[in-house]
Amino acid sequence: MALLRAAQKAATARNLLTASMAVLTLLGGSLAAPAAAAAAVGRSPAQAPSAPAPGEATMKLVGFDEAAAKANGLEIVTLPDGAQAAVPAAKAAAARAGTYRPTKGVLPAKSASTDYAEITGDCGTSWVDLTPTGYAWAVLTSGVRLHPEAGSPWDVHWTIEIKDRGGRSAPYFDEYDGFTGSFSWTMYGVDVHLTVGPATAQVTYGSFIITSDAWVCYSYGPKTSTNIY
Repeated sequence: MALLRAAQKAATARNLLTASMAVLTLLGGSLAAPAAAAAAVGRSPAQAPSAPAPGEATMKLVGFDEAAAKANGLEIVTLPDGAQAAVPAAKAAAARAGTYRPTKGVLPAKSASTDYAEITGDCGTSWVDLTPTGYAWAVLTSGVRLHPEAGSPWDVHWTIEIKDRGGRSAPYFDEYDGFTGSFSWTMYGVDVHLTVGPATAQVTYGSFIITSDAWVCYSYGPKTSTNIY
């Protein structure tokens, strides 16, 4: 009798398994699916590189500034392969000889020019914000966040183009020898009176910063839009 009951239980289990497989087949599924889903739990997906947020854009290294380099104990050198870099003065001879090469802030030979199409090397992020405050007024702010290897803001030459239904304006900001020891620069908020309706604010592509490491970094034109009320 015990053997008979065991055989009946085994048959029942086989029938249940067969029925389950039939149902999954009709639904286009698989018994392996739950297991695969369970295995996937806790698996870390590949992290996509972070993209600039709205109103932000990257900044690019385009060259080096002689005055900023001298003021900060650096020397602009040409490396054996024709690339350029700003290095500590004590390492300038080694850099020219090829026994020392900086890992950041190197302009390849083809990019060591003023040709904007050949710009290489990220400096950090530039951003702009236009916040409506009512009665056709808004607050305009802008700034940069530099990568540590780029140095701190030294000279700032910044222009923002505002367009609304009333026309166009372009406030600009210049700061010289502005070393602060930090890796960011933010202009003071400016109250601007505009025309009710849609408006945009964009950092012009000619805006740039010279850093304490003698990097010359141009903005890539972040742009924001809002509705003035």
